[in-house]
This record gives sequence, structure tokens and C-alpha cells, in this order.
Amino acid sequence: MGFLPGSKQLLGVKNRQLFAVDRDSGQTRPLMSLPDSFGTDVLQSFVISPDGKRVRFATRDNKMWESNLDGSPIRPFLPQHTELMCCGTRSADGNLFVLSSQGREGDNLWAVSERGLPFYRVVSPPVQLTNGPMPFRYSTVSKDGKQIFALGETMRGELSVYTTHSHRNFALT
Repeated sequence: MGFLPGSKQLLGVKNRQLFAVDRDSGQTRPLMSLPDSFGTDVLQSFVISPDGKRVRFATRDNKMWESNLDGSPIRPFLPQHTELMCCGTRSADGNLFVLSSQGREGDNLWAVSERGLPFYRVVSPPVQLTNGPMPFRYSTVSKDGKQIFALGETMRGELSVYTTHSHRNFALT
């Protein structure tokens, strides 16, 4: 959820459709629909460009796509990137896009730089930002575009033994 930049329209997703709802009147209008060829995949974690003219989104099968909101065909985002992708975010100026990628080494953050005119943007090859045993997800970029914040998760396990004699748990480390 979020607002369409420069408007009072709240964005929403239902099934395979991205739509805008006017905050004052409640009127809805479709912005984009996934074609039938996407099957039962639904839109997830969509990000609208700062000018409100383009959308980038993930589908349930962890692939990223992009499209202009003028009815242009949907195209793969970073088709050369073979790992599963999810949950992207943009910098406020639209020049940096950060996403999570699920590969053999776990979930890592990647970034692409976007430069150029609004109608012709050049996207750099993705640069891996994290690598290691801790998976990173749910990134956001600071307002000035100089910092990236993300959730890093560490799984922790503990084995404990309950003795019926003393009625106590003992943690084994």
C-alpha cells in the first residue's frame, strides 16, 4: 500500500490487478493487470517510480517484473539475474533500486543504479551488497539516498532437556 506520487490516490492490489483508490471519493481505477499467462500469480511488493509512471513488482514465484502504467507490456526486470528476487525499494530520487535475492547462499541484498531521462532510463548491472550466513530482507533507503536499512535475521536453536526427577529444564549449549 502507498500513495500514487503527486496524488491523493491510495494504491492497492487485488488478485492480479494494481489499482488506485481516490482518498476523497472512494472511486477506483485500474492501473495494471497481469495477463492470464501469469496463471494464479498475484502481485506482491510493488514499487511505483517517483514520477508515478512505472511500476516494478514481484510475483508469488519470486520473479521481478516492470511495466509502464500506460498499458505497455509487462517485461522481466533484470532477466540476466537468475536468482529468485523479491521485495524491492527505491531511493526517493529513483536513482537507486535495492532488492532481496534468494540464492544458494541465502537471502542477500542487491542494488542497481538507474540514470537517464524519465522516458529512457539506463539500469546498471546488479551489485551484490551482502553475502554470508545472515539473510537480509525488507530493505529501505534513507531519504537522502546515502544509507540502506534492512532486516537481518539469524536463526537460533537451543536444545533443552527436561528431567522428571528434578522437574527442571536444562539448556544444552
